[in-house]
Amino acid sequence: MPGAIRPTVVTVDLEALHRNVAVLRRRGRDLPVCGVVKADAYGHGAVVVAKELERINCAMLAVTLVEEGVVLREAGIDLPIVVLGGAFGDDTGFDTIVRSRLTPVVWHRGQLEKLARAARTCQVDYHFKIDTGMARLGTTHIGEFLTEAKRHPSLNLDGLMTHFANADVVGDEKNHVQIEKFAEGWEQVKAAGFHPRWRHIANTPSILTDVHGSIDTLLRPGGGLYGLDTRDQRDEARLESVLTWTTKPVYVKAVTAGTTVSYGARWQAQRDSIIATLPVGYADGYPRALTAKAHTLIRGLRAPVIGTVCMDMCLIDVTDIPNVSTEDEVVLIGKQGNDKITADDLGAWTGTISYEITCGIGARVPRRYVGSQETLREPPKSARQQQSMQGRT
Repeated sequence: MPGAIRPTVVTVDLEALHRNVAVLRRRGRDLPVCGVVKADAYGHGAVVVAKELERINCAMLAVTLVEEGVVLREAGIDLPIVVLGGAFGDDTGFDTIVRSRLTPVVWHRGQLEKLARAARTCQVDYHFKIDTGMARLGTTHIGEFLTEAKRHPSLNLDGLMTHFANADVVGDEKNHVQIEKFAEGWEQVKAAGFHPRWRHIANTPSILTDVHGSIDTLLRPGGGLYGLDTRDQRDEARLESVLTWTTKPVYVKAVTAGTTVSYGARWQAQRDSIIATLPVGYADGYPRALTAKAHTLIRGLRAPVIGTVCMDMCLIDVTDIPNVSTEDEVVLIGKQGNDKITADDLGAWTGTISYEITCGIGARVPRRYVGSQETLREPPKSARQQQSMQGRT
């Protein structure tokens, strides 16, 4: 794709990323950080974010897919990369894991056997996942797994992990049950003669609310790195939104009372009005479900989205905002003047969460990075763009 012509762009503030990491470290007893950069770093651009996390001395990175880890290795990332989703299918995925020096998460016998075949004569680290209540991945048959693990001397159990189901619900008893089960699992692992360096259950909500227990040796924040899902934060643990999404009107026009707007004529002007067309739509990740619900910021004031959000465009009502022109910046996510619109707001307006909003911002929206000259000397393609070029979806 050629350089950006359309004025729709996402700006990622790497200094805000730094500050968020510092907050999470401080709240997490200064433990090492494993930065989760899956899903193209929640839509922020995995390669640039990973390079920045490496530069500020994060201990490791985490992705979900083997393919995501390969993209980071090809971009020159040297940090350990944990593949949270393991590998799928035949031995191919495990061969790729070994060849790319990735660290898989493993939880059943078949994975151990495939990883051992891929390892051959070299030593390969892995993290063992136990299921403490999420019931998605991981095993509850800890003893059986450890017995099998002893049969594979080429494999090194370097990490023990689990995953909270309700950490974002403060005071939920299930969190404490999961912490207890994780501690019990750790005792079983030690009793079997394994001593993994890394033990991790702490995600962003648990770090900020101090519910991750005392056996962790590693923090594993995801959304918090990017300042997502920040509505209930304590003042002393304030995270910042790293992403700003802006555009400019491509057309501003006057319409008379009674004029209908966009597909389905779902909005009708109740008075003579001024409307502005924005070059962004659901193909860019600005959801159609925002129709008649969302607001934008222009000239420091809120302008409602009117009519149906289209594939490539949407419209806003600027009747009460003087002198709007095609040179005015429109904020979809971010701050302007004394107001702000967050990814959480877009999530609330569409009945979802902030993670889905930022992960959904499409590859045709350019990412612009500010705040770290070290990383920005040669900005690489995002993981999403590289995967697209390689034919992956």
